[in-house]
Amino acid sequence: MLVAVIGLGSVGMVSLKNFLEEGLEVVGFEKGGQVGGLWVRNEDESVTCALRETRANWSKHRMCTGDFPHLDSTSLHPTQQELVAWHQRYAENFNLMPHIKFNTTVLSVDLLEEAGDNAARYEVTFFNKDSQTPQVLVVDKVFISTGLHSKPFVPEVPGIEKFEGVVKHSQGFKSGAPFKGKRCIVIGSRSSASDVCEALTREGASSVYLSHRAGVMVIPRFWGGRTLDYYFSRRASNVLDALDSLRPYTSRWFMNGLGYLMSTTSFKLDPKWALKPFPDVVSGVPTISDSIIPLLESGQITSVSIIASISSPNSVTLSDGSATKELNPPSSLHQLSLARMAPPFFVDVQIQDGIESDGFPMLYKGALPPSLLSLAMSIQGLLGPEGIIVISDVKSMWLAGVWSGKVTLASEEEMWKDAMKDKACNINPYPGHIPLGPSMTFFAREAGCEIEEHLSWTSFSAWKWWLSGNVKFSSLLLDGMASASVYRLWGRHRWEGARETIEKANERENYSRPKSLGS
Repeated sequence: MLVAVIGLGSVGMVSLKNFLEEGLEVVGFEKGGQVGGLWVRNEDESVTCALRETRANWSKHRMCTGDFPHLDSTSLHPTQQELVAWHQRYAENFNLMPHIKFNTTVLSVDLLEEAGDNAARYEVTFFNKDSQTPQVLVVDKVFISTGLHSKPFVPEVPGIEKFEGVVKHSQGFKSGAPFKGKRCIVIGSRSSASDVCEALTREGASSVYLSHRAGVMVIPRFWGGRTLDYYFSRRASNVLDALDSLRPYTSRWFMNGLGYLMSTTSFKLDPKWALKPFPDVVSGVPTISDSIIPLLESGQITSVSIIASISSPNSVTLSDGSATKELNPPSSLHQLSLARMAPPFFVDVQIQDGIESDGFPMLYKGALPPSLLSLAMSIQGLLGPEGIIVISDVKSMWLAGVWSGKVTLASEEEMWKDAMKDKACNINPYPGHIPLGPSMTFFAREAGCEIEEHLSWTSFSAWKWWLSGNVKFSSLLLDGMASASVYRLWGRHRWEGARETIEKANERENYSRPKSLGS
């Protein structure tokens, strides 16, 4: 059985490795020249990538797989360079390189035939930059991991054609150096806007305006001297999931309160910045940033309302009716917006009765079309403090088990019901996201990670394990710093170094704010 993995960012890379470990034959297609996806620097303005100033929002304990932790020397919140290095080491350690076609663009994926039990075959047409003509490969399974930020969404600004400065989307912003000495407006207020503002001020832009429509909840990476994700322990997550099952959206209420507390106790927010009222933490994802508030406090950036129109070749009019901001040439208008989720191509197959109103297919567990189980997508998924690498690792363990025949799925009817239930509960601005806690529990159980057998209070085997000398370690797993390695402690995917890695992550210096960053 041959599996095609399209896109070798974090998701595609760890999935390819898990498919190989289950005995599947795999070929990966990567448009770039190395693994790492968005974290790899790329000067091509049509390619989305992290800035040099970008670092992970979550700690290194959740920005890796459970069987391949970061180096001890890696920053607690890994930088762009450190994450690129981790991806490279991972691919080399698990010998993934021979299975990947780099510098290769997939042009189309066509369904050739359908068989019984949701089987199918696909024709993948691809083009390598070293070849003269497109090539074709027939495969049995397809895993699409082309990412969520491939196609930029550019908001309409009346009169934009009048502006004589530079108009650039965040996708094409690679450095603040070209904007030295210029007046800039950044439209938007999420994490990318924070990175862009930091880059502009660092490189000497004469003035930077941050233009945003509504309130913004800004949360630092450290709170109470500890990394943000320290507070999302397994027990806390389990309690919230249990409350949600009794009264929907309890966790939403709790997270709004916690986010408010973290933001207001960490920063003194000036009303003139118009960051309040805070949006809901689910429908308006918080901005995790250590730099945006200090930059506002210092006056290096100025908060303004959204642009109403371009009033002249070098000025803009704001929606609150305030004075026009003059952007005297040489100047730049930097247009920033969240890249709308859209992969570079959609698979040319018909997914019956499963297309959502936004054009995204309805998927079982955010991965499988119930009527076509040989096709999996990771253009939808989960959002939360687990970290995308951890989530993708456990999710692809489950999917590898499904495709290798070691994991049994529910009936097609039951899968459709489950997918429709997830859609009805989705209150996230990103289409297709599914509940994090219950989904991760499902993936881990079906993949054979045996977490419930060791940590659930309703499990007899868990009590037996707890009483056999594991009281302290059990408490650490439930209430301590969560580590990706918990998914590799037991079961079919066990890794010998998992316990040591978890214990090391829970040493105080490995989750506390470094002294070099101050109090």
